[in-house]
Parts: sequence; structure tokens; C-alpha cells
Amino acid sequence: MNTKEILLGLYRKKACEQIPLTFYSALFPTGILERTVRNLGALCVKSVSPCMTETKNVEVEIRTEHVPISIRENSEVYLGVWTRTYHTPVGSISEKIRRDSAYGTGNWVVEHLIKKASDYRVVKYILENSTYYENYQAIRQAQDDFGQDGVVYALMNRAPLQRLIVSWAGVERFCLDYYDQRDMVEQLLLVAQEKERVAYQIAASCPAEVIWSPDNLAEDVTEPKLYEKYLLPFYNEQAKLIHKHGKIYAVHMDGRLAHLANLIGKTEIDVVESFTLPEGGANLPLEKALKIWKGKTIVANIPASLALQNSGYIKQYMRGLKEKIHYRDNFVLQYSEDIPRVGLAKTLCTIADVLAEDTRREG
Repeated sequence: MNTKEILLGLYRKKACEQIPLTFYSALFPTGILERTVRNLGALCVKSVSPCMTETKNVEVEIRTEHVPISIRENSEVYLGVWTRTYHTPVGSISEKIRRDSAYGTGNWVVEHLIKKASDYRVVKYILENSTYYENYQAIRQAQDDFGQDGVVYALMNRAPLQRLIVSWAGVERFCLDYYDQRDMVEQLLLVAQEKERVAYQIAASCPAEVIWSPDNLAEDVTEPKLYEKYLLPFYNEQAKLIHKHGKIYAVHMDGRLAHLANLIGKTEIDVVESFTLPEGGANLPLEKALKIWKGKTIVANIPASLALQNSGYIKQYMRGLKEKIHYRDNFVLQYSEDIPRVGLAKTLCTIADVLAEDTRREG
């Protein structure tokens, strides 16, 4: 089997004697490093939205730090910080976004859309006036481009609670409003849930085999009570739909998860994606996670600290990690969190080489 078949097999609970290595296509540019890692057996992963969104009666304005630009789209990227303002009949809201200056692989919200109570009404209006359409051709094109060299995920929005915390309000604003004005918060979550049901209906019939939600889950913010009330039923509802269509459901859970572990075990997702190992700062040992989440595939991100070690240390670490897995459980290693560029090539090539040892022995 090739790496793509091995990966999708693991996601479908088929045992394998090999640990695949995958990487997000956006984390490093096409070139010699990517070619070298792929030649060592690594598999590229790319996420493409199965939906296009049309929003009526909302004008989007993007203003850079220096020059105001009014446009109808929100896909333009500028250097530095820019402000995106949404003008609607019920009011205007704005957010400030900064391009990641360390790695340049993503954007950070530095000022959220929701700053006061009345902003909830504007976000709610934008959602209510948004319509989703299928975007299947984009997924098919990405699949054709990859062939057997990569897997295309259907990219969803974060689950409504995570979207509110991470994208719309931020942690502090969410905590204040949840305890002081919960009805207002839950009204917005209800609208978001209804919209996501539509999006998941579209995704369930798309050409991608994996439906992926980039939720960035961590217990530091999403405590067990919140997870049990808002996320567990949402995930299980979508999982039922996804499984009915023969798809795989993966959720990006990359934070501290020890106090959520049992609830995640009750969640009918197939893949805990971008799991952070204790060496990366998390608090849930891999052996415990494998035991609690038996039947799920754990896709662990590579600890960034490895980039600061020599190749001998990395080899020793990887062989120790393989001993913990015992090749019985579903486990994948993934470059899905930024690694210091100074040690990126050494780290990925060493890891890929150690993982390929098993393939060489089998051959």
C-alpha cells in the first residue's frame, strides 16, 4: 500500500505496522525540502472548503495600516496589521488581523469582531444572511493535482462554540458575556448551529473522504461543562451524518486535553487531529490517550522543541515514541504546528528516515 492508502486505512480503523508521516501543505513552500521529505514517504495534506458562501446586504471593507481599500471580498492578504469592517443594516463591526511574523504561515486575530453586547446582533445578522453553495470542483481539482501524493480534507468552520471563542469574541469577552448575558450568547450559537448543519449536509456529499474541523480545542478555555453542553452533541450529530455517507470525521484538538479526555472518548469522531504530545507542552500522556480513545486515530503534531536537538537525539526520541505505540494502535505523526525554521529540514528528514526504517525492513 502507498502512504495515502495507509493513512485512510488507519482513519477507518485498519491496523498497520507503519507510522505514517504527513504534513500540512501550507507550512512550507514547494521545493527541495518538500521533495526530500516526500521521497522519504511523507504525505501532503491540504484542506479545501466544500462550500462557497454568499452573504447578502453586507459590505466588507479592508483597511491596511496605511491605505484604506474598500472591496467586496475578504480574501486579500496584506503585510502587517489590517482592519476588516463589516457594514450591515443593523450596524458595523470590525476586527484587526496580523500576519504571523515568525513563520508567515497564518493570520492572528488581534482585535475581535465582538467587543460589546450589540455586536452579537451584527454577527447574527451576517450569519442569517449567508447562503452556502457546494464547492465540489475545487476539491476535485486538488485531488487531481495530488493523485496519490496527498489527501484533501473538506475544510469546515470551527464548531460554533469554538468559532465564537477563537474567531468572533476572544476568550475574555466570551467568558464575561457567557456568565453575564448567556441568552444573547446562546441565541448566536443557535443560529451558527443551524448554518453549520447546512454546511455539513453539503460536506457529507462532497468528493473528499475526510471532513475536517480546525477547532483548536484546549481545556484551558473550553472546560468540560462547556464541552459536554455544546461540543459533544454537535460533534455527535455531525458524526452521524458523516458516517452515514461513509466519510471520516477529524477534529483539530491541539491543546491541553487531560480533563476533556473522557468526554472526547464519548465523542463519535474518528480522528483526534494535531494532538499535542507532553513534550510539546500538553498534559495528556500518549499512552493514556491511546487507551481512553481506543478506536480513534490519534494524529500527533511534532514537538517543536525537537528542532533544537541534534539528529542523534531526534532518532532516539522517535524510536522511543515507536515503542510506546507498539504498532497496534492507530497513530500518525504530522507536521501541523510550526517548527523553528533553523532546524526544520534536519527534524523532518530525521523523523521521516526513522519512520522509513520499518518499510526498509519489510522490503
